[in-house]
Amino acid sequence: MKTSNGRQFRPLCVAAIFLSLAACTGEKLVNPEVTPPGSSVAFADGYTPGCLSGFADANRVGYENSYTKDVDRYASDPEYRAGWNQGHDACYLEEQRTPRMNGYL
Repeated sequence: MKTSNGRQFRPLCVAAIFLSLAACTGEKLVNPEVTPPGSSVAFADGYTPGCLSGFADANRVGYENSYTKDVDRYASDPEYRAGWNQGHDACYLEEQRTPRMNGYL
């Protein structure tokens, strides 16, 4: 197929652009150090170790020894428990959606 102006390749280029844009519209990556807006101090205290623990449970490279939980506080402080659970779930699910092979973006 001889193409002098590349018109036959345009559909492929358009499809590639749409697929690239679709990949960019997903959720933002989770940062263990950034808690959701409006979080209480107790929630934030649980969120970061929960997130790191979620990465560890999901086998993210570089987080093998990151599992931490203040068991006494988890049992007695509902805000800490909620933060830990939300952080854990967010980071665990992120690793399941977008696994990292080397622990870095």
